[in-house]
Amino acid sequence: MEFGELREAIEKMELVDGHAHNIVSVDTTFPFINSFSEATGDALSFTPHSLSFKRNLREISELYGSESSLDAVEEYRRLSGLQAISLKCFKAAGISAVLIDDGLKLDEMHDIEWHRSLVPFAGRILRIERLAEQILDGLHIKVVLDINPNVTTKMLKKVFLKFYVVYLDFGLAVPKLSVHGMISLVKEFLEVAPINKVMISTDGYAVLETYYLGAKKACGVIFSVLCDACIDGDLHVAEATEAAKGIFGRNAIEFYKINAGLKFSDLKASSTPCFDVENAVDTGASFVRSIWVDAPGQYRYRVRFLFLSINKL
Repeated sequence: MEFGELREAIEKMELVDGHAHNIVSVDTTFPFINSFSEATGDALSFTPHSLSFKRNLREISELYGSESSLDAVEEYRRLSGLQAISLKCFKAAGISAVLIDDGLKLDEMHDIEWHRSLVPFAGRILRIERLAEQILDGLHIKVVLDINPNVTTKMLKKVFLKFYVVYLDFGLAVPKLSVHGMISLVKEFLEVAPINKVMISTDGYAVLETYYLGAKKACGVIFSVLCDACIDGDLHVAEATEAAKGIFGRNAIEFYKINAGLKFSDLKASSTPCFDVENAVDTGASFVRSIWVDAPGQYRYRVRFLFLSINKL
């Protein structure tokens, strides 16, 4: 089975980054090595020995034409300046639109407006966890809100079944896992998730290279997963191409109501003004993030606010 057309289509697709965070200035105290891992303290010293670090460092070095070492890459960044590497990374990533969650507070981070100089479209999305923490801070959950702090599997299953408006993005795991880990994870997503509810995100944060790596590896991973789906008989090549269009941009455009009159294929060259997604048309949908996979591949749950959602159903 030939997949040349599918590969070419994916390589030419503009990417709508459905979830990312702010870039920081050159004066930040954020260590560059933290862009490769979320480890902290003594654990950070083991980061260079991970498969993802070795691969990601090599790919950044190839982009910059520098030696494949952390010191060489950092020296290139220092000499080139933030604006130059910003343009290089975003151009190589093929990102045409980005939705920024500015609820993750970083030292010396740039505001949304700064990011709009890099892409045709930059919008803002609300970090609901942080807002909920601010609202609930200081409150006695059980007495004031009458919320049962105990949760059972049966209750969780009931809630998940009702959330038909839940969508999925798979940022951070791509590119922070090994190649096999990334492919396996995305395959698991597509085993149960409707294709039109799956969205790509880089989950880029702090430094431009996280955006680049997230986009680059997403292309390779999605291509591999869709090829296997065709070989297994789940999809025809034409269906795989349509699936890729949805995952890389169309699903996010439709979900966030990004300029409803704008065609996906026109995004890269568009000069349409940016707007905050918080001002988009209210369709009654709620983006609830209740489970995710962290950098080491551990499943994480945020149950604390789940009962707030139950009470609203």
